[in-house]
Amino acid sequence: MGSHLVTQPSAFSSIVRIKQPTVEPVSLFEAKDHLRIAPDVADDDGLIMGLISAARMTLEERLERTFVATQWRAKFCGLSSCWCRGVDIPYPPVLYDRFGGRNVEIYWDDEDGRQLYNPDAIRVDAEAFPGRVAIGETLAGPCCEPVGTITWWGGVEKACDVPEPIKVAIKMLVDHWYSHRSAVTDQALAEVPMAVDKLVATMAWKGQF
Repeated sequence: MGSHLVTQPSAFSSIVRIKQPTVEPVSLFEAKDHLRIAPDVADDDGLIMGLISAARMTLEERLERTFVATQWRAKFCGLSSCWCRGVDIPYPPVLYDRFGGRNVEIYWDDEDGRQLYNPDAIRVDAEAFPGRVAIGETLAGPCCEPVGTITWWGGVEKACDVPEPIKVAIKMLVDHWYSHRSAVTDQALAEVPMAVDKLVATMAWKGQF
């Protein structure tokens, strides 16, 4: 590591999903049951799975949360203060299992190229909400220029651990989109968005949704 120091970012930027979940909070069977489609009718299975994923991502973005195991990547900038007290990890909850591959990795760019920060020096508080990452050193860099990258996992491993209001909201959105496949309609459709809003509000952790 030498004398490299990692500094606390003013904010993470360019936050993107780099690995989508392998399971959804709502299964195809559960969605078809909600839509009252017989399990052996498979004509729209691909469409329904796509709607489930779209509903999950829509609610994740709205709540700034992660529901099922997803890997994220973000950029951060160098500042003068260090991360020793910890930095909130976006899109909680953080899913951390270092030896199971659900770890937090920090990279920085310097004249020698991209460097991996020593994983033994990274401290992750996965019990906090949002989770926090802390390290004892700092990386000097311009305060307005991205110099580092962090990757982490968010969400939960099992769909059964996703809160029920989220599952219900996803099923309602899937039903709404499945029944109304155009961008516009001449029908009054305020009830479904209102119901989803109520469910989403129960899961908001920033005081807004």
